[in-house]
Amino acid sequence: MPKLLPRQYAKILYAVTHEAKDVPKAVGMFAKFLERRRATKKLPVIIAEFLNLVQEKQGILNVKVTTARVLPENKIIELVKKVLVPSGLSRVPREVEGEVAVEINVDATIVGGMIMETSTHRWDASVKNQLVQLNNQLTRK
Repeated sequence: MPKLLPRQYAKILYAVTHEAKDVPKAVGMFAKFLERRRATKKLPVIIAEFLNLVQEKQGILNVKVTTARVLPENKIIELVKKVLVPSGLSRVPREVEGEVAVEINVDATIVGGMIMETSTHRWDASVKNQLVQLNNQLTRK
């Protein structure tokens, strides 16, 4: 039996509960399915992935943003939308056209800039990352 990723379990849970007439029964069957596959330890991650999936289906994009210092939330949302707005690049998520939910973290070790993460993409525009890349380029030669 191949192992499934939490995102795959979340998709299964979404499928069985989305149009179920008896949601508690469907969730109970899913729990038994997890027990049979010995995947109950993954439940917290599965639930988080499930909630992300539900929001995606509702047109809400979850973005985790890490900055070096505290910035106003409205400024961060504005920056996120500027970066993620569809611009013809194949790696830009299409679901950005809807609402954006932002989780903000502050990490002074990134020195400056920001890191943005969605469930499928990661943009690292931090000074720390740029210094690491520069160091790698200089030491490669």
